[in-house]
Amino acid sequence: MFNPSDSVHLGNHPGSIYLEGRLPIAVAATAAQLNLNDGQVVQATIEARPGGLGLRVGQMWIDLPMDLPERLRLSVGDPVTLKAQISASGKVSLRPFQPTLESKPTSSTDGLSIQQAQIQKLLFDAENNSSWMQLLQSDTLQQQASQFPQIQSLLQQWLGQQPSMALLSTDRLKRWMQLTGLFSENRLLQGLNQSLPDLKMILRALLNQKQLPDEIKDSLDDAKTAIESSQVKALHVTPGGAWWMTMLLSFQDASPISLRIGQEEKQTHQDKPPFVAQIHTINQDLGELWLRTRIFSGHEIDLTMWAARSDIAERAKMRSQMLVEELAGNGLRLNRIQVFHGQGPVDFEISRSPGSAGRMLDIQS
Repeated sequence: MFNPSDSVHLGNHPGSIYLEGRLPIAVAATAAQLNLNDGQVVQATIEARPGGLGLRVGQMWIDLPMDLPERLRLSVGDPVTLKAQISASGKVSLRPFQPTLESKPTSSTDGLSIQQAQIQKLLFDAENNSSWMQLLQSDTLQQQASQFPQIQSLLQQWLGQQPSMALLSTDRLKRWMQLTGLFSENRLLQGLNQSLPDLKMILRALLNQKQLPDEIKDSLDDAKTAIESSQVKALHVTPGGAWWMTMLLSFQDASPISLRIGQEEKQTHQDKPPFVAQIHTINQDLGELWLRTRIFSGHEIDLTMWAARSDIAERAKMRSQMLVEELAGNGLRLNRIQVFHGQGPVDFEISRSPGSAGRMLDIQS
C-alpha cells in the first residue's frame, strides 16, 4: 500500500462548477465591511454546503449559480483568485482573475512577482495532461535524445527503471513514482540524493538544446508544465484536510495509466478520512477502465470499477470473490465492491488516445 506521507498533499474533487473571467460575482456585503479596496486581489476556496457549491473568502460565504459559462472548471477544494471591484456606492463585485506571466507587479495585483504569477497560473489552470500522456505513448523522447549522447544516457537510465506490470511490486511502483519528476525538489529539500534521473530532468535537458525544432520544444514544454502543475496543485490542502496528486505512469508491457492519489474531506463521524487511489487506462484488450479504491484504517477497502465494455464489467463481477480472497491473503478486507458498465468519473481521466500495448492492472497489483 502507498503511504500518503510519502507524497505531497492534494485533494479529491466531488463536485464541479464553472467560472468565467468576465462575469463578476455580486456580494451583499459592502467594501467597508469586507475591508477591501478597489482592484485588490483576494484568495477564495470552493466549498460545498447542503444548498450547493460556493466560494469561501475569509469568513464570508458567497453562493454561486450552477449555470455559469463553461470556461474554467472548478471543484470542491480548488483555490480561486478574485479581483475586487468597488462601485461609487460601496457595493462589491468579485471577478475571477488569472494573473498572466506578462503582467507586471502593481498595487492592483497585490504585488505579485513573476514567480508568484507562474505559480498562480499552474495552480489556477485546468488540469491537462494530454501532452504528458502522448509523450509516454510515443517514441518522441527516444528520437530526440538520440541526438545528444549525454541525454540519451540519462534516458536509458530512466527507462531502465520502468517496471513490468506482470512483475509489479509495491517497492518497484514506489520507486517509479519517485522518478516522475514530481518529488525531485521535495527530496532535495530533505537532503536526499537523486542518484537516478527523473522525467522532468530529462525534459529540461532536451529543452536546453537550441537545435530542437520549435514544435518539438513546445510539446516537451507542455509535458513539463503538466508535471509542474501537478506539483503545485499537490501543495493545496482544503480546510477539511483533503488533498490530491495526479501522475501518469508508463510500463514495459502495459498501457500507461493515470493515477490520482489523495485523501477525502474528513466527515464528522470519521476519526480519519479514507485514503483514495483512482486509476484510469485505455487498453487495447479490455477497453477503457476506471478504478477507485478507498482505504479505511489502512486495511479496509471499498472498490468501485467502471468498464466501457459490458463483457469486461460482467467478467469483473464474476471474479469479485477471487479478489476478496486475494486481498484477505494480504491482510486486507474488502467491505464493498461495485462494478458498473459505462463511463467512469471524468475527474481522473487521461488522454483518450489508446495505448499501443499492454494489459490492465491485475488483481494482485
